[in-house]
Amino acid sequence: MDNRYTLEFERAIYNFRLEGDDASFNPVANAFRMGIENDMEVLVPVHLAPKDIITPGLCLKNGDSPVFANYARFDGADCMVGAYTSEKELAPGDLRDVVCYRMSDLVSKVNEWSGCTGIIINPHTMAFNMHRELLDQMGKRPLSSTFEVVRGSVLNMHVGAIVNAANRTLLGGGGVDGAIHRLAGPGLLEECRGYGGCKTGDAVITGSYNIDHTDAIIHTVGPIYSGRPQDRIDLANCYLNSMQTAFENGIRSIAFPCISTGAYGFPLGEAAKIAVRTLSEWFDRNPDVVMNVYLCCFRDEEYRSYMNILN
Repeated sequence: MDNRYTLEFERAIYNFRLEGDDASFNPVANAFRMGIENDMEVLVPVHLAPKDIITPGLCLKNGDSPVFANYARFDGADCMVGAYTSEKELAPGDLRDVVCYRMSDLVSKVNEWSGCTGIIINPHTMAFNMHRELLDQMGKRPLSSTFEVVRGSVLNMHVGAIVNAANRTLLGGGGVDGAIHRLAGPGLLEECRGYGGCKTGDAVITGSYNIDHTDAIIHTVGPIYSGRPQDRIDLANCYLNSMQTAFENGIRSIAFPCISTGAYGFPLGEAAKIAVRTLSEWFDRNPDVVMNVYLCCFRDEEYRSYMNILN
């Protein structure tokens, strides 16, 4: 199974679990709604059975022949149907009788089945329970872009693209730039050399190489703070050009570090205002685009700066 919307749903759940008590539910709901509207598929364990004992049952297609099955249920405090976002999430042995099933059809079946209270996503790893009430809320939620402030590094985020606060050479450096190059491996350096550098405020995209929980790396060069008005323009362009690059490459989730606030000296409060304002403006100019955006704060003072603005 290779479904981009299932992958985005898996990523949103992972990030939700990673953030713990501070997590926002919006990216998960967003990914769910995008998936429902675009035929997201999940893997559902079943018990193959004769037609006359099916309750509530599935009638599946195996070539031109119908195959009948019962859902494999997870019995605990509730009776729920398990669903998996990928084969690697399956527990050993579960792959024997598994069907690829549209999430929208699974939700409909669960709502019809009086003995079932919901769906468990990836029950053997980072289990995410979707009871009927939650399924109903998520199904009614309007699609819209979101940005969330999270504690931690972009390297921990499962997203379509992570943003690297690069220098003008694109050949690696300190901070998040060096960490991304070390984790990605030498292939990233070779691809970056092909660009011949990057101007301040611009953005370029590369593969993710050894970073397997993201599809791409978007490199943008922040300004070295001098107090000039151009610094603010350049920093805003970092966010604008990164978002546009992501959109043009079909990316629907992206994680930013705090650009230019480390060794480049941009004041945290001002940088956070620019980031929030610029992203809000990009959303306003692109109302038909749905994107989950994470603003990652490696330091507590970065997190406080963003939360002071948003509050």
